[in-house]
Amino acid sequence: MKGRLKDVQRRDLGTFGRQIRKGFPGELSKANSEITEATTIKTLAGVRSGEMGKVKDELKAMLPILTSSEVRRCFIFLFHLLPHEAIIDELKEGNYEESIQYLKELFELDEEIRRKADPGTLIWEKPRLKKNKNAMSRLRDGLIIVEQAKNAGDYISTAAEFLNMALSFQAMIWEWWWVAERLYRSALENAELIEDDNHQTSTFVHYLYGRFLFEQIQDMAGSLYHLNIVHKASWKKSWNASKITGRKEETIFRECNVLLYKVLLMHAQQVGCDQPDVAVKACTEALARATDSGHYEYIANVLYELGINQLRSGDVKLAFQNFSKFLAIVKRLSDPEKICNAYMMIALAYKLCELNDDVNTEKYLHLFIVNAVESGLTRKAAQAHYCTGEHFLNKRKLDIATFHLEKSFELYNKLGLSNDADKARALAGVSKGQEIIDQYIHLVQQCGTADPKAITMLCQWKNRRSVFWTEKKEKKLHAEDSEKFAQGN
Repeated sequence: MKGRLKDVQRRDLGTFGRQIRKGFPGELSKANSEITEATTIKTLAGVRSGEMGKVKDELKAMLPILTSSEVRRCFIFLFHLLPHEAIIDELKEGNYEESIQYLKELFELDEEIRRKADPGTLIWEKPRLKKNKNAMSRLRDGLIIVEQAKNAGDYISTAAEFLNMALSFQAMIWEWWWVAERLYRSALENAELIEDDNHQTSTFVHYLYGRFLFEQIQDMAGSLYHLNIVHKASWKKSWNASKITGRKEETIFRECNVLLYKVLLMHAQQVGCDQPDVAVKACTEALARATDSGHYEYIANVLYELGINQLRSGDVKLAFQNFSKFLAIVKRLSDPEKICNAYMMIALAYKLCELNDDVNTEKYLHLFIVNAVESGLTRKAAQAHYCTGEHFLNKRKLDIATFHLEKSFELYNKLGLSNDADKARALAGVSKGQEIIDQYIHLVQQCGTADPKAITMLCQWKNRRSVFWTEKKEKKLHAEDSEKFAQGN
């Protein structure tokens, strides 16, 4: 034993203090500067028996004065303890039993979410709550405030701190949103215990929770539930959440209407193709909420979507009315792209069999083209020419149809939109083919009389795409027909 001790270097307390303080957090650097200033200190081994008590007192006085939490942080640094273990111990010392239980429930929920995911998935690989020092520290501080407020019967402060913690975790990356959702629920549970505040606190929580579910979680059903409660509770109230959210907001009532409009409109867009009647109902409600919000742009967006779904459900006249309202609003807003959309949909409504008004259909298609060109909206101009060409193709006005479809192809091709260009090219081919189909049929009929020249022309068109419908060749064919007819007579 003595041999081993020979190799051990003696270190005075000043050296030891300096080494530990190097790695300690900033708050520990305050501890007794006397230690660092000491140069030589008597050790107990070199003290006479009569001076033992005095030296012990001097050594004790030189020790850093640390709180229990600072000592614990020293151990975390020196022995690499997990953050949650130290925090649980700290809460135990303060008798914060509810906070400990809440943390344990979060740990279990974290593990449950992870178990449900397959290995290798993003959820499986996401950081665990126990190992995140910042997250654990935020929860510790917040839960201590919560438990103290709860013990004092202050449910407003309890709900407010849960809400603050929820907003903190909401501001983090998506891996931590599950914690935010659990904290929102706790905030709501405590807010509903508050009496005599006219449901103001619970309304704030419903509002922020509903917005979180829509914007972050994309849970439209859950969001609608909370926002509908807010809409009813905040009517004719001047409540404002700007101080909580840290951004300039209108009253909760108007903000809630905006969110409800967005949720309902998104729902209508998702179900519109398969369930137009459901979409019409959602759009009708969204229109009411957009109107309450006072934003004309939102009202216009709903009118457009409502009109589309009314067309799908066969209610053309109502669709026409809503498209007309849409046009009036977007003209007021000076939005050229939406004006183009309005002209297009009004033309479509006129075109459908219930109205069947070719004159107005062509009028609004023309307005569509003019507005797109004058506004410099090349893609809209291409779309306008395509719709116009399609209309005239259906009406068998083939020369007009071909012109517009070829123009549409040219514009789409210029923009590099190959899929749209292919559609325009295909329809232009159909239109062009319809223009010459009668001449083609006439040529085939000539082949039936064993006309070798007609058969040759047909083969040349088939093999080399040599045109047979030019004016020169057409006249030649007619001349030969007349000659044969004269010889026959």
